[in-house]
Amino acid sequence: MVYGNKLNFLWTLGFYLVASQTPTVPSIEDKKFIEDCVAAHNEMRRTVQPSAANMKYMTWDEGLAKTAKSWANKCKFEHNYCPANRCHPTFAYVGENIWLGILYQYIPAIAIRSWYNERQFYTYSSQQCTKVCGHYTQVNI
Repeated sequence: MVYGNKLNFLWTLGFYLVASQTPTVPSIEDKKFIEDCVAAHNEMRRTVQPSAANMKYMTWDEGLAKTAKSWANKCKFEHNYCPANRCHPTFAYVGENIWLGILYQYIPAIAIRSWYNERQFYTYSSQQCTKVCGHYTQVNI
C-alpha cells in the first residue's frame, strides 16, 4: 500500500543481523556507515522510473537512527509500531524497512538494493503493487 505524501517521511533502516553483537556490527555513529547508507539510498532514488520531477535528497537523522538501533537490539523480526509522535519528535509517522542477513556479507547497498528490486512489482500509473513492493515505495516515494 502506498501511503499519502511520503516526501515528509524520514527513512529508518532497521538492521537485524544474524550474528551476536560484536564490534563489527555497524555503528550508527560511524561516519563511513552513515555516508554509505545515505549514498546508497540516494543512488537508488536517482534511478527511479519514471524519473521524479522533484525527488528529495535523503539525509541521515540521528534520532531515527537511535530508534532503529534500539529496536534492532531487541532482535525481533517485526516492525516497530510506535504510537503516534513517539518515534520522532517532528514527524507523526516514519517509514521503516527491515533487512535480515549475515553480518560478514553486509554493506548498506545490499539491503537498499534488495528493497529497490521490488520495483518490478510496482505500477507507477496506478500506484499499485502486483506483489510485495512496500519496501520499494518506502525508499522511493
